[in-house]
Amino acid sequence: MIDSSFLKNNFISEARELLDKLESQLLELEKRPTDIDIIQEIFRITHTFKGSATMVGFDKIGKIAHHLESIYDSIRKGVLHASGEIITLTLKTTDVLSLLLEKNEELDNEEQSEFNKLYLEIESYSNSNSQDSIIENESEKSGLNNISEIEEKYFFIHFKPNKDIFIRGINPHYLFEDIGELGRYWSDPRFDRETQINQDDKKEFSEQWIIFLSTSKNREDIIDQFLFYQDDEYEIFQIDSENIHSDKEFIKYYSGIDQLKPDVNKISEILFGLKSDTTPENLNITDDDQGILANQIPAEVDNEDAMNEQVFTEKSVSVNSIESIRVPSYKLDELINLVSELVIINSQLSYQIEGTQSAQLKKTINTLEKLYKQLRNNALELRLVPIKKITLKFQRLVRDLSKKLNKKVEFITVGTDTELDSNIISKIESPLMHIIRNSLDHGIEDEETRINQSKSPTGIIRLISFYSGANVFIQVQDDGKGIDKEFIRKKAIEKGIINATDKLSDKEIYDIIFLPGFSTAQSLTDLSGRGVGMDVVKKNIQELRGTIEIDSEIGLGTSVTLKLPLTLSIIDTLQVNVNEKPYLIPLNIIDSCYKINHSELVNSSSKHIQFKDQILPYIYLREYFKLDGEVPEIEHLIILEYNEKKYGLIADKVIGEHQAVIKPLGPIHKNQEYITGAGILGDGSLAIILDANKLILSIKEEAIYE
Repeated sequence: MIDSSFLKNNFISEARELLDKLESQLLELEKRPTDIDIIQEIFRITHTFKGSATMVGFDKIGKIAHHLESIYDSIRKGVLHASGEIITLTLKTTDVLSLLLEKNEELDNEEQSEFNKLYLEIESYSNSNSQDSIIENESEKSGLNNISEIEEKYFFIHFKPNKDIFIRGINPHYLFEDIGELGRYWSDPRFDRETQINQDDKKEFSEQWIIFLSTSKNREDIIDQFLFYQDDEYEIFQIDSENIHSDKEFIKYYSGIDQLKPDVNKISEILFGLKSDTTPENLNITDDDQGILANQIPAEVDNEDAMNEQVFTEKSVSVNSIESIRVPSYKLDELINLVSELVIINSQLSYQIEGTQSAQLKKTINTLEKLYKQLRNNALELRLVPIKKITLKFQRLVRDLSKKLNKKVEFITVGTDTELDSNIISKIESPLMHIIRNSLDHGIEDEETRINQSKSPTGIIRLISFYSGANVFIQVQDDGKGIDKEFIRKKAIEKGIINATDKLSDKEIYDIIFLPGFSTAQSLTDLSGRGVGMDVVKKNIQELRGTIEIDSEIGLGTSVTLKLPLTLSIIDTLQVNVNEKPYLIPLNIIDSCYKINHSELVNSSSKHIQFKDQILPYIYLREYFKLDGEVPEIEHLIILEYNEKKYGLIADKVIGEHQAVIKPLGPIHKNQEYITGAGILGDGSLAIILDANKLILSIKEEAIYE
């Protein structure tokens, strides 16, 4: 027997996806309030919510969804108009539904009070239009439901619930109400149809159905109705009603069902009835028909094909193949941890076979290394999710705040199929929301101001994401008033952050915005001015081994750019030694490595070095970490590239590439700004992983690099 908590958890997971889809459709409906396809989709989602929630014991969710379903049923039938008020109310309801899911419907007093107010408001809309929105017709009573004849498609469904269906808390008879929402259908139960079974019986469920459906919907819409059924409990074929005789794939499947053989003429009659007003009673397949069917195979089906079970099996698999499965995130975390340990073991093996004379052993280790790298890449890809997973919340944020601020704003996304580690996605959501909120409150001007400046009355906020090497860049751009650098400078002088005589580059001025407590807001509001909390934003991004930069132009707008690694757990590094101590530098930021005489560094007092007709600023790691010991005559210059500029790190020796699993160093080292963590080397020793981005940012840029 399946635990009820399993059913609830499964519903919660599915319901969150439905909520995201509902919110997305509502935002689209606000732009196109007469789009019947969107309205139908919203109705279908609320209907699914109602049935599924009640089935697993979420009564509050079920009641709210019931009233939402009534409201959108009235809208799709023309009784109500999809007004801004209704859409706003529904969006508020999605927030409440999300809260109910999060708290398992156990609300505190304040939350319950808010729930009651919202429920009464929804109920009043639903009840005031319920009478008008109930439309009876004879075809619905007979089980043959009306749909538009435009672009009608025909489907055959073999619905075969598993024996434990009632134990799972699902009543399969409710499915037909959902099927009826899609179009006209004819159904016939098969196998043990005389057996009366209800949910309280202890008998195993053995009823099955064959269903012919006429609908304007697609196969994906039908699959959505089987949300809580397993993949082996249904088969769906799209069939050609005009020439069913030649549909060999369907005929093979149909003839393969126990006790049935296809009578094409009888099937044609059923399909004809779905096109016309023929009643289902005239189309019933009797027991006698079934006996006739058992001895007939249509001449149009090639006998060799009909007997080829292997061909049938391959075709049937393609019809109902599993394209994706749901896996709990903790299982993916466990997989990554195991792969990480495999990375360490491989490093140790490679170290231990150094100097071995066995060519066969070396070949085996090399093969193992290729396999584990492929396994690592596949495991990491399982954790990647598209950025569009969180953009819906940003759309909602822009929609709500623009109304609150009385500004017209359009939110545009580009490249949201770009993927990031799911852990990174969850951690950048809050910083991005803060940046977008600042753009709305402090960046985008009001409508009147924009018109006076010959701008479009509607402001634009863009979220753009793209790959660059082993990194992902995310930009939030607005076409607002931009950031006044002189104003920032004056505020910084007033606060004693800089001196009046200091000469700062544009980048250094914008970096002041990220200092704790710095703000350019003229007055306090319930929204942040640009700069309020930006120090927290920067800290959160840096904890992900990322960087954040601002660029702006007065009157044209502002761009905030995040640079993030694809994943957090495993990275490719370059191992270097300084005073016999190992250090690891992320490989994605390294351009090249060169040998250099120590004498050249001795003569360089300004921490700049001549390299290939360029003057590069550099960090001398031995001096930086205050390491003593004998200095080698030949050292190594590691060229780092950051924002199209080059910088240098000086180490004693370059050892080679090393794939590192990042291990935290604990609370003692948490204030070490330039250390990401530690990696385990092949000999079992620890190597410090340097945060090269922060090291570069610690180099003071001179005017020569502007």
